[in-house]
Amino acid sequence: MQQPKPGNILLAVDGSPSSKAAAYDAVQVSSALGWNIHALYVVDAAQVFEMYSDSSQELGKLGEQISNEQPITLFEEQGTLTLAEIDELCQERSVPVTTEMIFGGVPETILKSADRFDLLALGRRGNHHVKDPHHLGHNFRRIAYHTHTPLLIGNAEDKPLKQQRVLLAYDGSELSHIALAWAERLQRMFADVMALSVGQKYDKDYTWLEDRQKELSNSSLKHYEFDREIGEPGKIIASVAASQHADLLVMGAYQHSQLREWATHSILNSIVREVRIPILAAK
Repeated sequence: MQQPKPGNILLAVDGSPSSKAAAYDAVQVSSALGWNIHALYVVDAAQVFEMYSDSSQELGKLGEQISNEQPITLFEEQGTLTLAEIDELCQERSVPVTTEMIFGGVPETILKSADRFDLLALGRRGNHHVKDPHHLGHNFRRIAYHTHTPLLIGNAEDKPLKQQRVLLAYDGSELSHIALAWAERLQRMFADVMALSVGQKYDKDYTWLEDRQKELSNSSLKHYEFDREIGEPGKIIASVAASQHADLLVMGAYQHSQLREWATHSILNSIVREVRIPILAAK
């Protein structure tokens, strides 16, 4: 019987702590699934050519004077060092890895590249807002809201992913079925799985709850717990992730324009701001 081809993860890195956290998570997922990693560092054309751009903080050199000729060299040095660290991390875990450095626009380059991969891993913010735990970087938002590739959003802190409990946000929608498939794949990494369904306050009956329980019982999830809550999904999911000490959140995500995203306060947007653990957003 022919074995299925291993999947491929695109790991977008920029040398920031958030990027390093995403790298830890991507390597652990790759190791568990037997997948490959392609690490990509984009030398930011906007930072290099913008006359009034202050690249010192993004390069981790806040307060240092950088001449107009220096940024491209410094970004290339940062990229070389970052990719070398990723290569070493992957070698330690016996994860197949390739690395690449490209000059161009960060979101445009990553979005174009991501279409060829099964999963896109990236951090929530660059060095510029490293001290703000709720800030979502401009490049992150553009990429996360527009990619059609499933997302692995790195841990909010620069540390390896714990492998104890995965929380699956499941509402019976098409995207939550895709999220369920991801949870089925990843359950080998974790000691247990918790599935959470959130109903609306105006629900008159609990037929939705019976449907969710039946769908989950027919899945290949093993030894899972099931919980149901009533309320605003974003707040409930974030609260349960914290109270149940989840180590990974798996949920569905939609593509949005930035205008619609901010106008509707989407569930994914609010959760990424509040949840500190890694998030796998199925698309």
